[in-house]
Amino acid sequence: MNTHTEDQLRDHFRDVAEAMNVTTPDRFNLVQPTAVTVGPRTRPARRVLAPAAIGVAAVAICVVGLIAIRGNDNGTRVNSTDQGFVTTVPPAGPALFTPSDSDKYSVTTRQVFEPDSSWTGAASTPDGRVFGFSLGEYSGDELPSDETREIGKLTVTASTDGTAPDEIYRTVRTGCIALTVATASEPAFSDDTIRIFGSLKLADAAVNIELPSGWTNLGASLHGAQYVSQLGLAGHTTETLTLMQMPNAPIGVYLATAETAPEPVDVRGDRAWIIRSTTTAGFTTLVGERDGTAFRLDGLATPDQLVAIAETFVRASATDWTGTATPDVQPPATQPPPPACVVPALALQD
Repeated sequence: MNTHTEDQLRDHFRDVAEAMNVTTPDRFNLVQPTAVTVGPRTRPARRVLAPAAIGVAAVAICVVGLIAIRGNDNGTRVNSTDQGFVTTVPPAGPALFTPSDSDKYSVTTRQVFEPDSSWTGAASTPDGRVFGFSLGEYSGDELPSDETREIGKLTVTASTDGTAPDEIYRTVRTGCIALTVATASEPAFSDDTIRIFGSLKLADAAVNIELPSGWTNLGASLHGAQYVSQLGLAGHTTETLTLMQMPNAPIGVYLATAETAPEPVDVRGDRAWIIRSTTTAGFTTLVGERDGTAFRLDGLATPDQLVAIAETFVRASATDWTGTATPDVQPPATQPPPPACVVPALALQD
């Protein structure tokens, strides 16, 4: 498989966490960000990674600060009318959220990560198994192949990572790009996997995957800006959770890889998914979507605790992260050359 695609898919979550001093599984092997100057401010920035994994955030574009949630400080305006009714007006800008229970949780740091050129998505089978898809630039790094199959005109390699033995990655290369199909607890070349690669259509403008009949399309998207928060738990100095949000993105963008098979749960009537870690006891991830924004909430917590937090989400303002309505990223003095590899769109077709 293309380890650049899958290892960095998980690497990004560790990268964000380490940038915000959050403890997450040791398997991600990331480095502490260094300071760079972006526009008029000096901000922490993450290691620049070639775009082939989820949320490969090139530069952190806001100042990390201590921000506590109090009352309506989440950016929501409350208007009173002459009749005594109170209406809540959501803040302008992207749909972003924060927990409303300030007695239990406080936002200690916020950070924004820039968009990148990678695509991820997911789909679920009628019996609830989740298939994740990652499309990005091929890096040349590969794990030893456990098995290789010729499916149609494609050469597909299947690999596993010893740190997460339940995950299986199947990768096909074309030109400078690589597509990986990842699952947990699924045979390397099951009938469904073969059917997926058999339906694959590769073109310069798009990589099209025709989903089998009865499957649920969980969506795929190019990665936009990610808004990341560290949540502190009242009365605890070390227990923290990380909330990642990608506006205008479907739930599938955060389901492209999972250490164990995602388990469906309900969050305020909406389908969400729980992923349990096999490498760190008690580390759990909740992936969901609300008002067109995909979110990923994880840390040392039970599934019920994560769901309870997500059910308290209220709208927040992007200015809580950026300090302005839009990040003040300035263009470089010299424009970089066009990328040598152009990643096409990933399209999941029902």
